[in-house]
Amino acid sequence: MHINIYHQGSFANFLYQRRLLATTINHSEDEILKKGLKTLAKMTQEEFEGLKLILEVLLNQKSATETEETI
Repeated sequence: MHINIYHQGSFANFLYQRRLLATTINHSEDEILKKGLKTLAKMTQEEFEGLKLILEVLLNQKSATETEETI
């Protein structure tokens, strides 16, 4: 599956700007979830589409890894 590098970079930049990556280290799962939901509510359509692409790739990689482990 071809993933548009622009979407990956855009979403990574989005996460960095919102400082979500840095705040996950010292916060509880509930706090991370609240911040994530607030951020999702503020996303543009383009950022949301980038997130969907990234999640799809990650899920496909996980599925492929699990398949390899069972073989």
